[in-house]
Amino acid sequence: HPEKGSTRPGSGQPRAAAGLRHGGPGEETLTATRSQSLMSESPISGSCLCGAVRYEVHGPFLQLAHCHCSLCRKHHGAPFVSWLVGPLDSYRLVAGGDNLGRYDSSPGLHRLFCVTCGSVAPTPMIEQGVVVIPAGNLDGDFGPVPAHHMFVDSKAPWHRITDDLPQHAEYSPEAGLPAVE
Repeated sequence: HPEKGSTRPGSGQPRAAAGLRHGGPGEETLTATRSQSLMSESPISGSCLCGAVRYEVHGPFLQLAHCHCSLCRKHHGAPFVSWLVGPLDSYRLVAGGDNLGRYDSSPGLHRLFCVTCGSVAPTPMIEQGVVVIPAGNLDGDFGPVPAHHMFVDSKAPWHRITDDLPQHAEYSPEAGLPAVE
């Protein structure tokens, strides 16, 4: 369940993503500054399928959330999606900011994607101070991260959760996000 904020709910129209600016030739950065303390970690690279959108993220990460909501399932074409959550200042968009589209999927929620190949892209959640990254788009090992399942009451009826990770009906209490109405 990516970014909550003011959007045009249910418009169904992709539009250019906001909140990014060019940082120099061939580089784009978030408007937020990065913490120097996180720079000591080796970055993990990620990209979309066609390679137009590329980014780096530094650990440590806060959580790995396996979301079973119907929106995430439809967006990814899978029984659930694994979102890696990290501090906002650990994320750097390296290339492709102009290639990001935005879809307002429901009131207060939007999803970013590559307009060329359709791959899901990381979503900075400015108000919460985190970035939500599709774990499947990362090229490296992000190491051990506390994991859980969320929105399990919305899971696909044909999918069984067979691991022992904690399960939540909505967001996990640790997420600090409001209940879905």
